[in-house]
Amino acid sequence: MSEKSAFSLYLIKSYLARQPRQCPYCGSFDNELIARRRLIIQLRKCHNCGLMFRYPKETPEYNQKYYQQDYQEGITTDMPSLETIEKWKQVNFKGTPVDFTEKLNLLNLFIQRGKVLDFGASWGYVSYQLSAAGYDVYGYEISKVRGGYAKKHLGVRMIDSLHELEKYQECFDAIYTSHVIEHVPYPRDLFNLFLKLLKPKGKLIAFVPNCESMSQIMGHGFGMHHVLALNKEFLEPALLNQGFENTFFTSSPYNFDKIRKFAESNVKYDDKLEGDELFFVATKK
Repeated sequence: MSEKSAFSLYLIKSYLARQPRQCPYCGSFDNELIARRRLIIQLRKCHNCGLMFRYPKETPEYNQKYYQQDYQEGITTDMPSLETIEKWKQVNFKGTPVDFTEKLNLLNLFIQRGKVLDFGASWGYVSYQLSAAGYDVYGYEISKVRGGYAKKHLGVRMIDSLHELEKYQECFDAIYTSHVIEHVPYPRDLFNLFLKLLKPKGKLIAFVPNCESMSQIMGHGFGMHHVLALNKEFLEPALLNQGFENTFFTSSPYNFDKIRKFAESNVKYDDKLEGDELFFVATKK
């Protein structure tokens, strides 16, 4: 069965079973329909916490199975041939489709050394570049196939089970995660996990699709892969209420000079957050 067919079947079963329209973050039933795709896929907004979530929702069990077997997202999930990966390693991925120099430079503004968790590491291309930049890197990837590729061909230290990851309590100076949070059906549990893994004053450094406007929401905010449509309105109070502090939000294209001022002296600036990608940083208390 194709990825789309399996997804459609799951949605139909969930809809017919009258899955509760309960917010996956705060548990409130007070939410409204704000957008729709293909008749059955809804985007709902919680009036209590502000989270926008896809309905029907995903169970943790379905999410685990889907990303283990079915998920495909172009170059971020397609593992290169051995010939290609050796060529890319020789240039440290510079100029390749997975050259993450800009994001690594942003991370470097907030942490210059230390132990970093690459959460949602796929086949290891960011972990490899982080390691080459001098960080002590661990990758976490739900897909055992992609995680195994990272271990074998990139020499990345990979963790492929949540049970194993939870052993690393207060271990990391920073957690780096790029375009992962919007795929996770229960964000409260995820933020609690991040708090357990980070050292005191450790930093969460994250990138997600920006869903400030309806055009952004309809363009990339929700659908087969994205179960959450995220924006500052939801993220900032959620992070602060759960145990983070000193939050910072900006959107693409990135103004490095202004971001550097915040990183060095907490000087915030007025950003209208109109770009398609949202970058945020939060510090564990």
